[in-house]
Amino acid sequence: MPSTSQKPNYGKHVLSVRINQSAYSSLHRLITKAGYKDTASFVRDAVRTKCEEIAECTNSLKAI
Repeated sequence: MPSTSQKPNYGKHVLSVRINQSAYSSLHRLITKAGYKDTASFVRDAVRTKCEEIAECTNSLKAI
């Protein structure tokens, strides 16, 4: 089971997660092959994409 913690750091938030090392290695290879320079840039893009999806769904509900 992954565990997470979040803490403020100079006006930003740092999120830490414990995952299986082999799972991380597999993910890291995929992230690198996808053209991301590091895991953090992938996570930022993934969060931005998911937030945009949520915003679109929320806006479509307002139109109903």
